[in-house]
Amino acid sequence: DAGTAVITMATGTSIDAGTGMVTIRLDDGTGNTNTAAGDITLGGITADSIFVQTSNTASDIRLGDGALITASGAGDAIVLASADDFRNDSGTGAPFELSGGGRWLIYSGNPADNSLGDLSGDFNRYSCDYVLGCVAGVSLPTSGNGLIYRYTPMLSITGISIADKAYDGTTDATMSGAGVLSGLLAGDTATLDGSGGTAAGADKNAGTGKTVNLSGSFT
Repeated sequence: DAGTAVITMATGTSIDAGTGMVTIRLDDGTGNTNTAAGDITLGGITADSIFVQTSNTASDIRLGDGALITASGAGDAIVLASADDFRNDSGTGAPFELSGGGRWLIYSGNPADNSLGDLSGDFNRYSCDYVLGCVAGVSLPTSGNGLIYRYTPMLSITGISIADKAYDGTTDATMSGAGVLSGLLAGDTATLDGSGGTAAGADKNAGTGKTVNLSGSFT
C-alpha cells in the first residue's frame, strides 16, 4: 500500500546500547507496506556512537519532547543526517551529551526551514550534503559541533560606485564607497574589507554601462 513510514520514539522511551553503536535509518522502498520514508522522531538514546538518517527529501529528523542523546565515543559520535529538515523539540538547548571527547554533526537542507530551539553549534557550513559531500572549496572542520546545510546562501554587496572616466586605453577604474554586505544568515558574521580592493573594466573599449570587476575580501 502507498503511504509514509515513520519511526517515532514515544515521549519517555529510550534506547540504551551501552558501548555499542545505534544506527537508525529510514529509506523509501517498493514492495513495503509503506513505500515512502517519513520522519524519524527520537527520544532518549545512549551509546558509544549514534547515527540517524532519513533519505526522502520530504522526511525530517526530530528530537521529541525531553529527548536526550548521549554518546561516549570519540570522533563524530553523534551524526543526524536529515534529507530535509531538523527540529529540536526537546525543550532544551542541550539535547546532546558527549562524554568521550566526540562531537555532534547535524545535516539538513535549508536553515530557514529548521527549528533549532536554543541549540547552537561551533560552526555552520553550507553547500554540503551527507551523501554527496561538500562542493569544491568547502570543507568541514575536523573538530567542533556543527550545523551543516545543503543550502547555498547568496551574499550581495551594495554601496559601491564606479567613477566615470575619459577613454585612456586601459581597464583602470576607480571605485568609492565602503560597501554593505547583505544576505548573511542567523548566527553568521562577515566583515567586508575594501581597503585592498581593486576595480578593473572587463575590457579597455569605450562605452556606457560597462562591466567593472571588483576584487577584495571578506572574513
